[in-house]
Amino acid sequence: MKLKTLFILILLALCWGHSFLFIKIALEHIPPLTIVTGRVALAACMLLCIVKLQGKHLFKWLCHWRVYLVMALCASTLPFALITYGETSISSSVAGIINGSVPIFTALIAYFTIKEENITRKKCLGIAIGFVGIVIVFAPHLMDTNIRPEIGMLFVLIASISYAVGMIYARKQALSIPGLILPTWQLIFSTLILLPLSLMIDRPWNLPMPPISAIFSLVALAFLGTAVAFYLYYTLLRLRGAVYLSTSTLLFPVVAIVLGVIFLSERPAWNEYFGALLILAGLVITNSIFSSKKPPIHDAK
Repeated sequence: MKLKTLFILILLALCWGHSFLFIKIALEHIPPLTIVTGRVALAACMLLCIVKLQGKHLFKWLCHWRVYLVMALCASTLPFALITYGETSISSSVAGIINGSVPIFTALIAYFTIKEENITRKKCLGIAIGFVGIVIVFAPHLMDTNIRPEIGMLFVLIASISYAVGMIYARKQALSIPGLILPTWQLIFSTLILLPLSLMIDRPWNLPMPPISAIFSLVALAFLGTAVAFYLYYTLLRLRGAVYLSTSTLLFPVVAIVLGVIFLSERPAWNEYFGALLILAGLVITNSIFSSKKPPIHDAK
């Protein structure tokens, strides 16, 4: 079981970790809100087709609409939009580094909301180290007269907190909903929220046809970074819980930096490398992922 969940964890991290690259490429030709809307709408269609092929009755579970709405806001609509807008002013590497802080916020929120969680001295140390890493990434930009990078970094930090809230909420409220029903409804609700906003703000019908690279990035973002990622997300949540799930972001800084350097010629500064290293160290200390125990969760039939 440990090997299985570790494999799912790494696979999820790779699917999500590539999203920062795909967002950056798509942003060159597509407005941010249109990217986010296309991402959730395409992913919703993909999951909807799979649910139909499985013969499951989607509307049977509409009674949980409040859960879908909260998850749509906390785990897709808000963080997707904030990260995408954030990457208009910061590199994909920096976005990945900051987003790697999700487990720190998840551990903190879990302590106050899940009675099984407790804050040990080791977790306090890990959280402190992780926050120092975030400060080191932010610090040079605070002395810069250009405020745009600071806003972009703040957007991604808020997105990380939103992801953490979504994971904890799902752990407490959403595990009775089986299979792909929850992520499918979540993405449908996200689409319903974002579509009218993107039509009013971006007016996509007035935009020129984007090149193949941007279209491919958007489709890859919808398939790998959303549809496949959410399937793995809820699988891991049922197997090991929210705190363990959040550690999938352990690889975000590494994946984002490597892909940014290779494909976008990004050159992270020394403080960004050092901050990423401290965030990773803090996350490992905080979560102790290799010794996590499986929570007593029973999936609905």
